[in-house]
Amino acid sequence: FIQHIEQLVDVAIQIIRQKSEIKLPLNAQSVSVNSMILDLNDLFELMCSKNNNQFSIKIEKDLHCICDELQLKQSIIQVISNATNYTKDGAVVVNVFKEDATIIFEVKDSGIGMDQSHVDRILSELKTSNLKTMDAFSNLGLGLVLVFQYLKQVQGNIACDTKKGQGTTIRISHPVEPGLIETDKQ
Repeated sequence: FIQHIEQLVDVAIQIIRQKSEIKLPLNAQSVSVNSMILDLNDLFELMCSKNNNQFSIKIEKDLHCICDELQLKQSIIQVISNATNYTKDGAVVVNVFKEDATIIFEVKDSGIGMDQSHVDRILSELKTSNLKTMDAFSNLGLGLVLVFQYLKQVQGNIACDTKKGQGTTIRISHPVEPGLIETDKQ
Protein backbone atom coordinates (compact mmCIF):
# COMPACT_ATOMS: atom_id res chain seq x y z
CA PHE A 1 0.00 0.00 0.00
CA ILE A 2 2.84 2.41 0.87
CA GLN A 3 4.47 1.69 -2.50
CA HIS A 4 1.14 2.51 -4.19
CA ILE A 5 0.96 5.88 -2.39
CA GLU A 6 4.59 6.69 -3.23
CA GLN A 7 3.96 5.97 -6.92
CA LEU A 8 0.85 8.16 -6.91
CA VAL A 9 2.79 11.03 -5.30
CA ASP A 10 5.60 10.63 -7.88
CA VAL A 11 3.03 10.89 -10.70
CA ALA A 12 1.48 14.00 -9.12
CA ILE A 13 4.90 15.66 -8.80
CA GLN A 14 5.69 14.91 -12.45
CA ILE A 15 2.41 16.49 -13.53
CA ILE A 16 2.95 19.60 -11.45
CA ARG A 17 6.51 20.04 -12.76
CA GLN A 18 5.47 19.59 -16.37
CA LYS A 19 2.27 21.66 -16.08
CA SER A 20 1.08 19.82 -19.13
CA GLU A 21 -1.84 17.68 -20.10
CA ILE A 22 -1.95 14.49 -18.11
CA LYS A 23 -0.99 11.58 -20.30
CA LEU A 24 0.75 9.05 -18.15
CA PRO A 25 2.88 6.34 -19.74
CA LEU A 26 1.04 3.03 -19.72
CA ASN A 27 2.46 -0.37 -18.87
CA ALA A 28 -0.18 -2.44 -20.65
CA GLN A 29 -0.28 -6.13 -19.79
CA SER A 30 -2.74 -8.98 -19.43
CA VAL A 31 -4.10 -8.96 -15.88
CA SER A 32 -6.33 -11.30 -13.91
CA VAL A 33 -8.99 -8.89 -12.68
CA ASN A 34 -10.09 -11.44 -10.08
CA SER A 35 -6.62 -11.65 -8.54
CA MET A 36 -6.14 -7.90 -8.66
CA ILE A 37 -9.42 -7.18 -6.85
CA LEU A 38 -8.98 -9.96 -4.31
CA ASP A 39 -5.43 -8.72 -3.56
CA LEU A 40 -6.98 -5.35 -2.64
CA ASN A 41 -9.75 -6.85 -0.49
CA ASP A 42 -7.95 -6.32 2.86
CA LEU A 43 -7.27 -2.68 1.98
CA PHE A 44 -10.92 -2.14 1.02
CA GLU A 45 -12.12 -3.71 4.27
CA LEU A 46 -9.74 -1.50 6.25
CA MET A 47 -10.97 1.60 4.41
CA CYS A 48 -14.59 0.66 5.15
CA SER A 49 -13.96 -0.06 8.82
CA LYS A 50 -12.83 3.54 9.33
CA ASN A 51 -16.46 4.75 9.28
CA ASN A 52 -18.02 1.50 10.49
CA ASN A 53 -19.16 0.47 7.02
CA GLN A 54 -19.98 -3.04 5.82
CA PHE A 55 -18.07 -4.12 2.73
CA SER A 56 -18.75 -6.80 0.14
CA ILE A 57 -17.42 -7.83 -3.26
CA LYS A 58 -19.21 -9.78 -5.95
CA ILE A 59 -16.96 -10.70 -8.86
CA GLU A 60 -17.65 -12.76 -11.95
CA LYS A 61 -15.25 -15.68 -12.47
CA ASP A 62 -12.27 -15.67 -14.82
CA LEU A 63 -12.11 -11.98 -15.72
CA HIS A 64 -9.03 -10.76 -17.58
CA CYS A 65 -8.18 -7.56 -19.39
CA ILE A 66 -5.30 -5.69 -20.95
CA CYS A 67 -4.56 -2.75 -18.68
CA ASP A 68 -1.97 -0.82 -16.75
CA GLU A 69 -2.48 -2.73 -13.51
CA LEU A 70 -1.07 0.01 -11.28
CA GLN A 71 -3.24 2.73 -12.78
CA LEU A 72 -6.35 0.55 -12.79
CA LYS A 73 -5.74 -0.32 -9.12
CA GLN A 74 -5.28 3.37 -8.31
CA SER A 75 -8.54 4.17 -10.07
CA ILE A 76 -10.50 1.57 -8.14
CA ILE A 77 -8.87 2.52 -4.83
CA GLN A 78 -9.75 6.19 -5.47
CA VAL A 79 -13.40 5.42 -6.14
CA ILE A 80 -13.69 3.16 -3.09
CA SER A 81 -11.89 5.76 -0.97
CA ASN A 82 -14.49 8.36 -1.96
CA ALA A 83 -17.30 5.92 -1.19
CA THR A 84 -15.93 5.08 2.25
CA ASN A 85 -15.20 8.70 3.14
CA TYR A 86 -18.79 9.80 2.49
CA THR A 87 -20.53 6.77 4.01
CA LYS A 88 -20.90 6.26 7.76
CA ASP A 89 -22.48 3.22 9.40
CA GLY A 90 -23.58 2.05 5.97
CA ALA A 91 -22.44 -0.23 3.19
CA VAL A 92 -20.04 -0.19 0.26
CA VAL A 93 -20.60 -2.90 -2.36
CA VAL A 94 -18.29 -3.66 -5.28
CA ASN A 95 -19.59 -5.62 -8.29
CA VAL A 96 -17.18 -6.62 -11.04
CA PHE A 97 -18.47 -8.27 -14.21
CA LYS A 98 -18.05 -8.45 -17.97
CA GLU A 99 -20.55 -6.75 -20.24
CA ASP A 100 -19.84 -7.37 -23.92
CA ALA A 101 -16.15 -6.48 -24.41
CA THR A 102 -15.94 -4.36 -21.26
CA ILE A 103 -15.10 -5.05 -17.63
CA ILE A 104 -17.42 -3.11 -15.32
CA PHE A 105 -16.28 -2.07 -11.85
CA GLU A 106 -19.35 -0.85 -10.01
CA VAL A 107 -19.02 0.73 -6.56
CA LYS A 108 -22.27 1.39 -4.69
CA ASP A 109 -22.46 3.15 -1.35
CA SER A 110 -25.26 4.12 1.01
CA GLY A 111 -23.59 7.42 1.85
CA ILE A 112 -24.64 11.02 1.67
CA GLY A 113 -24.95 11.15 -2.12
CA MET A 114 -24.81 14.34 -4.18
CA ASP A 115 -27.01 16.37 -6.45
CA GLN A 116 -26.83 14.72 -9.88
CA SER A 117 -26.44 18.16 -11.49
CA HIS A 118 -23.24 18.69 -9.47
CA VAL A 119 -21.85 15.35 -10.67
CA ASP A 120 -22.81 16.10 -14.27
CA ARG A 121 -20.96 19.43 -14.01
CA ILE A 122 -17.81 17.70 -12.67
CA LEU A 123 -17.86 15.05 -15.40
CA SER A 124 -18.43 17.73 -18.03
CA GLU A 125 -15.45 19.70 -16.73
CA LEU A 126 -13.29 16.59 -16.88
CA LYS A 127 -14.34 15.86 -20.46
CA THR A 128 -13.89 19.40 -21.77
CA SER A 129 -10.82 20.57 -19.86
CA ASN A 130 -7.41 20.23 -21.42
CA LEU A 131 -6.00 20.01 -17.87
CA LYS A 132 -2.92 22.04 -18.85
CA THR A 133 -2.88 23.99 -15.62
CA MET A 134 -3.38 23.03 -12.02
CA ASP A 135 -6.49 25.27 -11.99
CA ALA A 136 -8.30 22.31 -13.53
CA PHE A 137 -7.81 20.41 -10.29
CA SER A 138 -9.28 23.07 -8.01
CA ASN A 139 -12.75 21.54 -7.68
CA LEU A 140 -12.05 17.97 -8.73
CA GLY A 141 -9.25 16.51 -6.64
CA LEU A 142 -6.17 15.01 -8.24
CA GLY A 143 -7.37 11.43 -7.67
CA LEU A 144 -10.50 11.80 -9.79
CA VAL A 145 -8.56 13.58 -12.51
CA LEU A 146 -6.05 10.72 -12.69
CA VAL A 147 -8.88 8.16 -12.85
CA PHE A 148 -10.55 10.03 -15.68
CA GLN A 149 -7.31 10.50 -17.64
CA TYR A 150 -6.34 6.83 -17.34
CA LEU A 151 -9.76 5.74 -18.57
CA LYS A 152 -9.56 8.23 -21.42
CA GLN A 153 -6.22 6.76 -22.51
CA VAL A 154 -7.63 3.22 -22.66
CA GLN A 155 -10.96 4.22 -24.23
CA GLY A 156 -12.80 3.52 -20.96
CA ASN A 157 -15.44 5.54 -19.17
CA ILE A 158 -16.67 6.59 -15.75
CA ALA A 159 -20.30 7.25 -14.91
CA CYS A 160 -22.07 8.27 -11.74
CA ASP A 161 -25.63 7.84 -10.51
CA THR A 162 -26.36 9.61 -7.25
CA LYS A 163 -29.12 11.12 -5.20
CA LYS A 164 -28.57 13.37 -2.24
CA GLY A 165 -29.18 11.45 0.98
CA GLN A 166 -29.45 8.09 -0.79
CA GLY A 167 -25.94 7.15 -1.86
CA THR A 168 -23.91 6.94 -5.02
CA THR A 169 -23.03 4.36 -7.67
CA ILE A 170 -19.82 4.86 -9.64
CA ARG A 171 -19.36 2.70 -12.71
CA ILE A 172 -15.93 2.32 -14.28
CA SER A 173 -16.02 0.73 -17.73
CA HIS A 174 -12.67 -0.66 -18.91
CA PRO A 175 -12.31 -2.37 -22.29
CA VAL A 176 -11.15 -5.99 -22.13
CA GLU A 177 -8.71 -5.22 -24.93
CA PRO A 178 -8.26 -1.47 -25.41
CA GLY A 179 -7.41 -0.27 -28.88
CA LEU A 180 -3.87 0.82 -29.62
CA ILE A 181 -2.62 2.46 -26.45
CA GLU A 182 0.68 4.15 -25.86
CA THR A 183 2.79 2.06 -23.53
CA ASP A 184 5.77 3.00 -21.38
CA LYS A 185 8.84 2.33 -23.53
CA GLN A 186 11.42 3.56 -21.06
